[in-house]
Amino acid sequence: AILQFGTHQLPNNLKEWESYRSELRSKIIQKTGLIVNHDLPLDIKGTGSIQMKGYQIKNIAFQTRPGVYATANLYVPEGKGPFPAVIVMHGHWPGGRLYESFQAIGQSLALNGYVCLNIDAWGAGERTRTHGKDEYHGANLGASLMNIGETLAGVQISDNMRGVDLLSSLPYVDAKNIGATGASGGGNQTMWLAAMDERIKAALPVVSVGTFESCVMRSNCICELLPDGLTFTEEAGVLALVAPRALKMANIIADNPTFLSSEMLRSFNNTRPVFKMLGVENNISNLVLDKTHGYWPEN
Repeated sequence: AILQFGTHQLPNNLKEWESYRSELRSKIIQKTGLIVNHDLPLDIKGTGSIQMKGYQIKNIAFQTRPGVYATANLYVPEGKGPFPAVIVMHGHWPGGRLYESFQAIGQSLALNGYVCLNIDAWGAGERTRTHGKDEYHGANLGASLMNIGETLAGVQISDNMRGVDLLSSLPYVDAKNIGATGASGGGNQTMWLAAMDERIKAALPVVSVGTFESCVMRSNCICELLPDGLTFTEEAGVLALVAPRALKMANIIADNPTFLSSEMLRSFNNTRPVFKMLGVENNISNLVLDKTHGYWPEN
């Protein structure tokens, strides 16, 4: 893993970068088994709403694949809009999107004039095998998708791209200004979504960015697995796919060894030259906090 990290240097000229970028995107689609169908009806189902001071919370489900629905909360500010929007992806905390931190993110965004879509990941939150029973979607449960040529990472990317489809379809959303954020496993989803969907204009992955080397040598959820990934790229390559759009990585000093701030900085330093080459060096940044693993107001 250490040797492979050193071999995956990103191109330092535009011609080679464009070729590398195209090939890497194709490889990710192939290795994750990513399936995307933007023409599939969203079939949004509303199951209730809560009126708050300055915004409304809508409980919804929408179709991500034929006959497959994602549960979500939609936070809508008062006013006519169109509003900028953010898709929020939770990590490995109990309750999925209903975990306190992710509810707080949606509420804070709505109070600041953003529409927010807070989505349950495949196999988490309300999307478990037994309704109402919380479970962990990783390990053997998530790995079972590989038996049919797909991956948990791939179905998450697909679901989240459908979430962007949903936001783009709303008349009160400015479809040209959609961002993405999440923490831990949700931060990982943020990275993949922003890399693969150019409709995401700004991405803030929290306590998630490390290196593929640190994943291989330490631990990661099956939802964070790119099969054969380290044989053809490093995490910096995926992060660089976000360029020239905006990317900020927020980590903490002492964390799971997989995504220590020192590992994030290795990827950051390998990614930044691509942004600089594209003339947008100010569009990539990082933040390191002295906190515990989580999504904090300081982020």
